[in-house]
Order: sequence, then structure tokens, then C-alpha cells
Amino acid sequence: MFYLIFPFLWTFVSSLKAESDLYSRVVSVDISNLSFRRYVEIFTGKEKLQASGGAIVGGETLKSFRSGYLNSLIVSTGVVLICLLVGLLSSYAFARYRNKLMRRLFMFVMGTRFVPVLVLTVPFFILIRGIGMMDTKFGLVLVYVSFTLPVIVWIMSGFFEKIPIEIEEAARIDGCSTLGIIFRIILPLSGPAVATSGLVAFIAAWQEFLFALVFTSSLSSKTLPVVMAEFFGRQGMDLGMMSTGATLAAFPIVILALIGQKYIVRGLMMGSVKG
Repeated sequence: MFYLIFPFLWTFVSSLKAESDLYSRVVSVDISNLSFRRYVEIFTGKEKLQASGGAIVGGETLKSFRSGYLNSLIVSTGVVLICLLVGLLSSYAFARYRNKLMRRLFMFVMGTRFVPVLVLTVPFFILIRGIGMMDTKFGLVLVYVSFTLPVIVWIMSGFFEKIPIEIEEAARIDGCSTLGIIFRIILPLSGPAVATSGLVAFIAAWQEFLFALVFTSSLSSKTLPVVMAEFFGRQGMDLGMMSTGATLAAFPIVILALIGQKYIVRGLMMGSVKG
């Protein structure tokens, strides 16, 4: 477990170190020199930060980081909401209506996930430009949903198949509609599947770089991976700010994983024990 946490812990400690300790060949951690100064500067937008290595991070660069962070949160949240809503309805249909047409449609949806991402770049570019969604956050949401949704459908449909059909039949006798069954019965029972699917969708959208680089050009729509690439290479290398940015970028993923851990474990173990 330690070797999994160690890289993140080392990056976090590096973000707190003084510049002299970062560029020293002797590995040591002086607790008295640890400071959250970089985190304050990256969110308050202090004009300049001079690193011992010669890199200068200006207020405009810090502003772009904050904007990219917010854009990534908006895009990732939008992808999660759309994937969960569409995935819930489509996965229920695939799990319950088992006919030849639905099986072929399911295989088609799954097959789209095996297409290399690079092959889809040009078709997506033509499509997004044709509908006027270039350099917009909503355009990125549409692109991310297209290659994330098949994974969500695969996760949730497998989970729904393990829910006893007798529960739904009893609800229908009581006069519950199909949508009522989905949102009042299936959804409350599907906490592990929803948590796992939401986490997968968020991580996929949060860390995506290629499409964000191709489809965005202004600060109002650039996401965090694109901004960080510019942030670390525009005016030299600042190891302290690199560590700070990497820590902030990993923070939402770590928090979501810790919160949803018990639901993910329950989802993996679902169906192993009958009761």
C-alpha cells in the first residue's frame, strides 16, 4: 500500500519544500522550511514567483491555472452527470430486454470503445466544428461522453443483471411504471455501480489531454492538463510549482477514491454471496 501512496506523498512534500531543498542533491526534509506558500500564491495570484532554477511564474500564468482547474471541474462534472443518466437508462434496457436486436446493439456500443482514440480525432474535429462547438466546454463534454459512455454501460448493465427480476415484478403489480422502477427501486439498489461509474467517468474526463488540446484554444475553455503543459514549459522549469500543480490536479481523484472506496468494493463483491 505504501508504494502506491509514496509518489503522491513525495510530490506533496516537494510542493512544501523551499527552493534550496528542491535543487539539493542531498535528500532531506527540513520540517522548519515546509510552507504552504505556493498554494496561497497559486490561488491568490501573486504577481511573480522566482525559483532558484531561474524560472519565473507570473500572475497571468497562475490565473490560467485557476481557470483550467475550474474548467476541468465543470467539464468532468458534466460528463459524470450525462454518463450516469444516459448510462442508467440504456444499461437497464440492455440488462432487461434480452432479444437479438438488443444484443447486437450492445455489441455495437461496446465495439466503439475499441476504436483507437487517435483515429477518432479528425472525425470528432469535423463534427464539433460543424455544430459550432469548437473551443467550448460543452463541446468537450460531448466528446468525452462519446468514449466514456460505453464503459459506464458495461459496468452498470452487468450490475443490473444481478438484481432479482422479482423485485421489479412486485413493483409493477403495485402500479409502478418503468421509469418509476428505475428511479425508485433500481437506482437506490445500485449505489456501488453508480459510485464506480461516476468515478470512472470523472477520472477519464479529468485527465484527458489530446482532445482538450485539439478542441480548445482560449483560456475560457482550456482544461487543467492543457494549462499545466503550458504552465510547466512556457517560462522554464520550477520544480516547486510543478509539484504544487500536480498535487492539486491529483487531489480530487484521491478524495473521490477515498469516499467511494467502500461502494466500489461492494460493487466488486456483489453477487458473490447470496442471501
